[in-house]
Amino acid sequence: MLATSAPTFKHNGKANRWSQYDTGAASENLCLQAASMGLQAHQMGGFDGDKARTVFGIPDDVDIMAALAVGYAGVLTELHEDFRDAEIGERARKPVGECFYAGQWGVAFNGDV
Repeated sequence: MLATSAPTFKHNGKANRWSQYDTGAASENLCLQAASMGLQAHQMGGFDGDKARTVFGIPDDVDIMAALAVGYAGVLTELHEDFRDAEIGERARKPVGECFYAGQWGVAFNGDV
């Protein structure tokens, strides 16, 4: 699937500054729905947007945001070694304060409210 965003409203031609936010929210809800149905969903930015636009006839006034793969999980042992290592390897997360701020931009959120 491709997640797309229309940066202008069709009904009045005015800018829709929420279009990318809405597309992201819709994509995440699709992923949650897939999980609830026993499917896997994976969002990707590493694809050829120009080729996708041409192949699928997507108009120039539509932004192509992401590609999504949805399906049943494969067999781990069939994954290429590089992908298997990444799949089963330990995950690393940034500290919350590097991504979330409190009261002012750049002031790390420390968990206190």
